[in-house]
Amino acid sequence: MRIDLPIKASSTALFLNGERRSAVAVYQLVKRYDKVIAVDGAWNTFSKLKLEQYIDWVLGDGDSIIEKPAQFIELSDQNYTDFEKVLCLLIAEGCRRVDVFWASGGEMDHFLGHLSVAAKYAEQIQCYFFDDKQCFFYLAENCQLIDGQKQSGGRNISIYPFPEALVSSQGLLYDMDRLLLQQNGRQSLRNVTTGNQVEIVLDGSAFVFVDILSHKLT
Repeated sequence: MRIDLPIKASSTALFLNGERRSAVAVYQLVKRYDKVIAVDGAWNTFSKLKLEQYIDWVLGDGDSIIEKPAQFIELSDQNYTDFEKVLCLLIAEGCRRVDVFWASGGEMDHFLGHLSVAAKYAEQIQCYFFDDKQCFFYLAENCQLIDGQKQSGGRNISIYPFPEALVSSQGLLYDMDRLLLQQNGRQSLRNVTTGNQVEIVLDGSAFVFVDILSHKLT
């Protein structure tokens, strides 16, 4: 699996109910996508910012929405979170990748739940999460990161086992050689790239967090 930095936008964006960005940043984001989806709580923010025209679907059980718009689709099954219900709908539509915003911050139990849902459906749809500081994604295969912006390295990378992974790497300040990473054991946090290419050989599964302070989604 090859991932180029800066990461290019997919065709679909999903906004959850976590920590928001500024109005200017949101406006710049939504214009990049062919389809923009908001869960019901996120819709309130778009409505307040007068950006309703950019939202194609509003989905959820309706428990957080102030006023339901015409594009509201009710997903009322309380056995699943709104995020999981949206992913299932996207999978049924044939979508293979979605860029997810506003997933972190806010209530941290929701954030941990988002990670679990992304891992659960990773073979069917790839979720790339973005916040103001990092991009993060689920990984269960070998990965090559190519940095087209920071040729000399210096980008922070963390590999968080989910739940565990045997990891080898090349191109990091603290390279690993079949190091066992576990949620309740050893982890690899705040490592740093030494050049513009990183090789990660992984047996198991993990979330990879990449610093994006020095570049923006293109």
